[in-house]
Amino acid sequence: MVVRDSRAGLHLQLSGREGDLNLWLPHGRTPLRAAFIIPIDNDIEIRLHSIQRAFRLLQGKPIGDVIRRQKLSAFHRHRYVQMLRAVDGLRSGASKREVASVLFSRDVRSFPAVEWRNASERRQLARLLAEANEHIERGYLRILNGGRTKGHLFRKS
Repeated sequence: MVVRDSRAGLHLQLSGREGDLNLWLPHGRTPLRAAFIIPIDNDIEIRLHSIQRAFRLLQGKPIGDVIRRQKLSAFHRHRYVQMLRAVDGLRSGASKREVASVLFSRDVRSFPAVEWRNASERRQLARLLAEANEHIERGYLRILNGGRTKGHLFRKS
């Protein structure tokens, strides 16, 4: 179990054979009589499944897998990691050429301006950053609720 205390409360990450379960306890107090409170919205199926997993964990039973539509394909995991690395690199002060060199394993730092302008790595990085910024601006909710993303065509049905 991983415990992190913050001003918002106590965050617990419980690990089981089937995966992790994240819990948030406001104000860091463990309740004597716990309750699950969920909004009734378009994501109720996911929320109910998560509650079932939490309840099984509390009973000492195997928690089971996350709901299928929340699972990320290998393609999506790789793409999201690249997006995070690209944004982190730029926010840390690296140039776009430096970020592209690290992400795409080709040293483009020494390219002349004309060659860099026409480089496929520059265009790849631009697409990654555009999609990353879209996710940062609230598109990340599509990831959490299993909504369609630009890479949905690559997902096995």
